[in-house]
Amino acid sequence: MNLQRLRKDIIRWESIRYEKYICGADKPSIRFDGQPRYTIGVGHLIQPHETHLLNRERPLTNAEVMGIFEKDLKVAIKEAEKIIDPETIEGEAFEIFCHLSFWLGSPTLRKFVKTIQYLKDQDYVNAGSELLDSKLGRSEYRGVVNRITELSARMTDV
Repeated sequence: MNLQRLRKDIIRWESIRYEKYICGADKPSIRFDGQPRYTIGVGHLIQPHETHLLNRERPLTNAEVMGIFEKDLKVAIKEAEKIIDPETIEGEAFEIFCHLSFWLGSPTLRKFVKTIQYLKDQDYVNAGSELLDSKLGRSEYRGVVNRITELSARMTDV
């Protein structure tokens, strides 16, 4: 896995935001308690207990953004490793899987049962096809479709 490429790829898709914003593109923008859900940094969904991020009066610094991003990326990689042993598949395939883990989160990623099985079987062509043939591939949001299409094509080419 090329960790530097993974970082750059996620930042390219998520972008960097130094102030909180409501993001409703691929997640509900309202929490169960009726409060808006905010995102900050590199796609970091602010949790209710993170009041230090929710109630900031000034933008995050680049160092703060990157610190949050590195923690989130480590979590995404660990969650991906719980689903697929990185030693059993090609490095780039695992890198793409980690990208998906960061973007979607482990609970959603685990629903890609056929994709996961194809990866375990080292069938990257069908794994890529399954990514494209998902709700993400049929999303009404152009950015979501573009992102899953790119990841699917990369997986197919592994």
